[in-house]
Amino acid sequence: MRDGKDPVQLPAKGVFPGECLVLVPESAEAPARLLQALTKRGLYPRTLRDEPSVMSVLAERVDDRRVLVVVEPGAWPRLGELILAVRTFHSDVLCWSYTESSGTQGRLISIPRDSFVQEAEQAEDLYQRTSHRRRPIVDLLNKVPDGPLSAREIVTQQELTMLLGPAPGEAS
Repeated sequence: MRDGKDPVQLPAKGVFPGECLVLVPESAEAPARLLQALTKRGLYPRTLRDEPSVMSVLAERVDDRRVLVVVEPGAWPRLGELILAVRTFHSDVLCWSYTESSGTQGRLISIPRDSFVQEAEQAEDLYQRTSHRRRPIVDLLNKVPDGPLSAREIVTQQELTMLLGPAPGEAS
């Protein structure tokens, strides 16, 4: 405890007033002590329940500096992918983890910048091994002619009829 009253140790360096995204597992409540400590230091906690929500909120305002706190990091099987995505697309976001054992006050730890390097290498390897499956779509897109297309070049009348179905009053 820094001042003898706060239940959570927050890193003093780099802390600034702003939004703090708190990722909490569905099965748990956001730790009240953590939320109080964040608020006390001028951070405004916003509780989220899944990884896509984190990326979505971060994308809303890319010019704001924010903090991400992952509550119970062991509960998130794809935490490495999330942290890598945050580091890649929102490099100014500070990433912390928070764990609270029974009978303890909770612990807030900065997630080091070089965390999850092994997961990144594995993801890149998986991409390399499976990227050949994506090539036909890319090749198809590359074959689209430059310039505007007429409606006839996009779909035929037969394809349009199949897509729209029979007109009202027509027999099928």
